[in-house]
Formats: sequence, C-alpha cells, structure tokens
Amino acid sequence: MPKPGEALSIILKLPGDVCNINCDYCYEKRKPASDDFAITHELLRTLFAKAKGRPLSVELHGGEPLLVGRERMRALLRECRAYIGKLRVAIQTNAILVDRGWIDLFLEEWPEIEFGVSIDGDAAQNAHRVDHKDRPTHAEVERALALLHEANIKVGAIATVTRVNCGAPHRLLEYFLNLPAVTFLKLNPCFDFQVAVSSRVNARSLAVLDPSGRGVPAWGLTPLEFRDFLCAFYDHWVEAKAFKRLLVEPFLSILRVLGGKRSKFCVYDYRKCTSVITLYPDGRLGSCDELSMPEALLARSIDEIEDLDRLVDLRTNAPLRADLEALLSKCTGCAYRTTCNGGCLATRKRYSGSRYYDEYCEYRGGVIEHVARSLGPRAS
Repeated sequence: MPKPGEALSIILKLPGDVCNINCDYCYEKRKPASDDFAITHELLRTLFAKAKGRPLSVELHGGEPLLVGRERMRALLRECRAYIGKLRVAIQTNAILVDRGWIDLFLEEWPEIEFGVSIDGDAAQNAHRVDHKDRPTHAEVERALALLHEANIKVGAIATVTRVNCGAPHRLLEYFLNLPAVTFLKLNPCFDFQVAVSSRVNARSLAVLDPSGRGVPAWGLTPLEFRDFLCAFYDHWVEAKAFKRLLVEPFLSILRVLGGKRSKFCVYDYRKCTSVITLYPDGRLGSCDELSMPEALLARSIDEIEDLDRLVDLRTNAPLRADLEALLSKCTGCAYRTTCNGGCLATRKRYSGSRYYDEYCEYRGGVIEHVARSLGPRAS
C-alpha cells in the first residue's frame, strides 16, 4: 500500500466505457455496460471528501473523457482545484475531439495537466484504431497533436503494440521522434487472449492465430513476440541516442529498478493494484480498470465507505487480494524478483492455465536482462 505522503492513484471513468471510436482491441467493450453516462462534479466531491486530504494522482479516463463536454469538464476541474490535499491531474484521450476550444479550457482551468494521447504509430501501424464505421482515425489524431504542439503542451503518447506495428520497431521509433509534441512514449503490449465475439466486440479482424479458435486474436501478441520487439526497439533507441529526445516506458522503469530506485509504472512496482482506485459514473469503486468487473469490485457504491483508506491494499476484495498474493508467491526465489516485481495482475489472470503464463515470465526476464547487459558491469 502507499507509504505516508505517497499519492493514491484515482482513475475517473468520466463517461464510463462510452467512446467515439471503436478500436479492435479495446478491453472496455468486454465489461458490463452501465446506464449511467458520466461522473458528475457532485460525485467527485463525494470521492474527495472521503480521501480526506491525502495526496492523490487523478487520471481523467474513459471510454473517451472529452465526451462529457466542456462545461461538465470545467466543473470537474474546478472540483479538483478545490481539493484540500496535493493533487496531480492527467488525462488520457484518443484526441479526436481536441480543438482550440478544449485546449483553451485546459490552459485556463488546469494548465499543468499532463496530456496522454493514444496513437499506435503511423497511419498503417494505427490500423486497429478505427471509428464506428471502421474508418481510420490517424489523421484526426495527428491534427490534434499539431494543435497541442502549437499551444506548447507536451504530450505523453501510449502506443499499443499489436501484430500490425511490432515488426518494425525502428520505423515506430522514428515516427514518434518526428512528432514534436510527444516527449514521452509508453509501449503497451496487446496481450489479448481468448477474445469472444459479442455485440460489443468488433469482429472485423477477430480471426485467431490458433486454428482451434481458443488462442490469440489477430491483433494480439504473445509475450515472447513482445520481448523481441522491445529488445529491438531498445537497441534502436540507444544507438540513436533517442533518449535525449524521447523517454520510453518500460525502459525508464527497468533502468530505475536496475539502479535500485522505485518505478512509477505499476507493472514494475511491488504495490501493483493495491494503490489504485477506479470510480465509475454509477458510483461503483473498483481496482485497476484493466481488471474485469465484477471481480475487481471494491465497493458497490461510494456511499458504502467512510474513507478511501478502507479500499487500499484490496482490503474489501479478499479473492482479488488472494490472486495478487498468489502472483507474488510465484516470484519467490526468482532472480528477477526485485526488478520485475511480478508484472501485471490483469495479464497474469488472463493467461492463467495457458502456456502463456510461464512465457510471460520469460518475456519480462528477457527484456530486463537485455537492458542490463547494455549497461555492462554497472548493472550487476
């Protein structure tokens, strides 16, 4: 759990899972839908009252957070400004709706906001990010990034690594180096597994690599494929001295833990989901939003709890806490225990009982070892 003075991570699912685009690999579409559209500033005020002034790191998330509209967003940001404790605010958006009006609103209400934009590379590499008519979204995101650059707003990009972009790590790096607004890049693996067709899952390219129909969907990667991609990307990043221009996760975290420091990236930090609380528009509280519902539920309603501390460390969800302890017990005796810190609970649960469960460990150890070797004796 967070130590005194450390921020508790709060994910605000502002419009629930409602989104204006329809990415093939979106995990939100596989969760139970809610009839409640958006978090209100009154609900946020209730959350803050139960945080009781402790440091918070708030992420405006979705679905697509900008769908709540400017006036509701303004009210939410003013509620954040009124919080009595230390508060960091970030937003994760697909950027399709970003225009000068949105930029002016953020510069007025929260100029220090940290902007995160989802984009998987150039137009071809971004092929799985489509709208509800299966049309590409890439040009709109680049337009938004140009506006953010004009406003001198620095952006952290999240690129989901899929089968479309994993074969060209050098090309992917060069693309982001040529986006002047982007100063930080997080490479997220698309570790999709056993995705079922449903009314909410885009079946456009759901064909699986396993002929039995039980394996990895067409956009997904296996852990060892992601390992090979990361090692190649890292080599290009170092050889080009691109770290002077662009910070990249997970390499930043790996370098930190190899140096004996803490990672700020949950999958390399021992705290995992124990310091993450997600608020949904209907008042439910959950752990990390990548975990499925209802297994990640911490409280059915915010009105059930008097203090957010009650939810920290998964105290109100014994089965999920047991899953986390089982994950960490698997790491006992592992040579990478203090650098890997077990990885992602949601991914491990997804892979449970499959051959990818142990392959996940092999991927993480392989990337850590690759980075350590590049540092020479200093990392030993």
